Amino acid sequence: MGMALAGIALIAGIFIGVLISTRNKSISKPNEKGIDPPTRDVAQEVLSALMRFRTDGPVRYGEGFYLTPNIPEQLETNARSQCNVSDAEAAISLIDNTTWGSCKDCIFFTDKHVYIRLPVEVSGRNVFAIPYSTYASAYIGIIKGSLFYTDELVLEAKGMPSFKLQPKGSVTNRKIREFHRMLEAVQLAIL
Repeated sequence: MGMALAGIALIAGIFIGVLISTRNKSISKPNEKGIDPPTRDVAQEVLSALMRFRTDGPVRYGEGFYLTPNIPEQLETNARSQCNVSDAEAAISLIDNTTWGSCKDCIFFTDKHVYIRLPVEVSGRNVFAIPYSTYASAYIGIIKGSLFYTDELVLEAKGMPSFKLQPKGSVTNRKIREFHRMLEAVQLAIL
């Protein structure tokens, strides 16, 4: 029995090693014409990851959660202004984190960064621009609340202070978990 399991483990290890080595070769080597393979389309991967959240959930599509090309112009303008985003970056998705829908506090996904604007300052600032290369290795977690407090969403990324994100409006643990799932889905898509 032990030999059979060892044999299966050895075969599985060889198979996984072959998959990894062939995957790395196809990414790192140019094709036969000497042309580098196309780079990943991070914007499309982020959009695809967020598309599954368009169903009715605690963060409702069209009511504070928008995907390109259906981001209202005024909200995108407000988000760009509040997060200091240049027009050179293409908008992918916008999550409004305000009670009255002004996008003063938001999570704004562009083709180059995830912008998070908080209602309060953390280490002297309230806007964080996280490049996808850094975001891919960030820690995204939930701190459980108590009987009287809701859960809190925590994000820690290299080169920036750790901060907590608290959804506005009718704050529920369900809404916080949905934010968590959205941020993790994007992270998994860009790995």
